[in-house]
Amino acid sequence: MDLNKLLIFSKVAELQSFTRAAQELGVEKSTVSSNIAELEERLGTRLLNRTTRTVALTEAGEGFYGYCQKVVQTAVEAEEFVQSMNNEPKGLLRISTPEGLGRILFDDLFNSFMKEYPLIDMEILLSSRSVDVVKERFDMAIRVSRSNLKDSSLVGRLLFSVENGLFVSREYAKTHKNLSDFKQLAEHRFITLYAYVAGDLLPKNICDDLSQVKNRIVINDIEGSVKAIEAGLGVGILPVGAIKKELDSCKVVRIFPEIVLDPIYLYAIYPSRQWVSSKLKVFLEFLFDWAERQESLNTHFNSKK
Repeated sequence: MDLNKLLIFSKVAELQSFTRAAQELGVEKSTVSSNIAELEERLGTRLLNRTTRTVALTEAGEGFYGYCQKVVQTAVEAEEFVQSMNNEPKGLLRISTPEGLGRILFDDLFNSFMKEYPLIDMEILLSSRSVDVVKERFDMAIRVSRSNLKDSSLVGRLLFSVENGLFVSREYAKTHKNLSDFKQLAEHRFITLYAYVAGDLLPKNICDDLSQVKNRIVINDIEGSVKAIEAGLGVGILPVGAIKKELDSCKVVRIFPEIVLDPIYLYAIYPSRQWVSSKLKVFLEFLFDWAERQESLNTHFNSKK
């Protein structure tokens, strides 16, 4: 079977458009159409339902597309492997990360990596949605979890645990005198990240019914959470490392550092393959080194509390 036909079919199925597939592949639309027609004739079944406005996979097309993705991906990896033998790592690296981690990851991970590897471009999706790494053709994902990840189809490596803390603005601390007793915390309203539930993270001995603990505002971005804390909208629950600049400048203060909140865990997730592309390999090495430094900083910070 002609590999080019599989590539063309995969691109049409991915983009759901003959025109866009032709543009991305750099061929005429008529070439795309004729190759799809020849492929369907060879297989003896229709793979795509098309109208003047839409293109959709048939049931047979859905199943065939899954196999085609594997074939095309293997061919791409084979080409990248040969190129990597003599060339510096290069190409587009597609990564998915949680929205709330943008501030942490761009601070000294992504920016530093791109300076060190100028031939590698990056496409970064900040989203609370857990993407399908393989189906959506991401090279890897960074995910947050409150427990161990279990997915036999992917390689998952723990980067480090993230310590959470309680933070308020300096003005909020001055005007709310009941912050001297941690058992009165339940009387306050909380500012949390989208993935957090205040009552789940707080120790059970704060109040008899943790369902009484209410969020004042839930935000899917650390930057927004920090601004809300600075504005005095409530008690913020955030990763300690994410708010270090505001702590150093005294805009924000940490309250009850002795209270141990449940940590979250940061994982690197990527497809389980015998061979990893050179661009992903160097990024993973860079990522793991960065994670070790973050873990060391967390340990150092905790020892000074």
